[in-house]
Amino acid sequence: MMTTADVATVAAHYKQVFTAAGWTMGDSMEGGGTSILQAKKGSQDAAVMIAGAAGQTSITIGISETDEE
Repeated sequence: MMTTADVATVAAHYKQVFTAAGWTMGDSMEGGGTSILQAKKGSQDAAVMIAGAAGQTSITIGISETDEE
């Protein structure tokens, strides 16, 4: 997905959306125009990578199932 919103705005949005949906936010990393968020809900892990360049922000979301709960 792409947006013109800045990386910080997009990261704040996804933190709110995941939390409201019952996910627990984990570690996050930020630097160099990129933010990576991690979240967990039950046996699912999610990662959101947000990268900005040239006035555009790219959003990639991955969700995987784990054996642990």
